[in-house]
This record gives sequence, C-alpha cells and structure tokens, in this order.
Amino acid sequence: LNYIAKGVLIVAREDDGRMKMSIRSHHIEISDIIADSIKGLDGYGGGHELACGASVSVKDFDEFLERFKKGVNQRKK
Repeated sequence: LNYIAKGVLIVAREDDGRMKMSIRSHHIEISDIIADSIKGLDGYGGGHELACGASVSVKDFDEFLERFKKGVNQRKK
C-alpha cells in the first residue's frame, strides 16, 4: 500500500498478520498523530516528528488508517 494525502506518504506491507509501515511527511508532525491513531489497537509505532515507523495487526489496519487520515486532516486546517 502506498498512500499519499495532505503531504504524507505511507508505505505498508503485510508480514505475518501485521501491517508494517514507514510513514513520512515534509511538513506535518506525524509522531503524535500515530500515537493517537494507535490507541486501543493491536499495534505500536513511533519515531521522529516527520519520519516514523508503525506496525498494526491486519484486523486493526483499516481503523488505524481512518484515525490517521482524520488526524492529518485536523492538523492541516
């Protein structure tokens, strides 16, 4: 999966029931968005303000993406 929206790129691949992601941005601080998006899900992530990694179970991946997109959209305003 490659996702580009609002200046954010997510590259994700499935590995043993998990979606492993590399997430980058040029101008939106994404580390806090990832932390908020992953709460209560089977996953973990972190890194720098503009470059992070994350891993989420396949069953929680769609929910993570929805939360992440919402967080990015809120930061852009």
